[in-house]
Amino acid sequence: KYEEKYLKEDTVTYPVAFNGKTRFNIEVDTNLSKAEIEKIILADPKTKSRIEEKKVIKVIVVPKRMVNIVIK
Repeated sequence: KYEEKYLKEDTVTYPVAFNGKTRFNIEVDTNLSKAEIEKIILADPKTKSRIEEKKVIKVIVVPKRMVNIVIK
């Protein structure tokens, strides 16, 4: 017999890509909205070091799958 509470995941690991190339993974809570995930990703030091002086064109968040940041 199984208990459903043990089958639910509390976090999701998102691969973070820049211009389509995956650079790192980040683990966030499963209950967060797209806007909250985007805010966390953009505040991460790894993201800041990749962006530096470049312009962020678009942030694409696919829920429970991945995040892609388009920079120029």
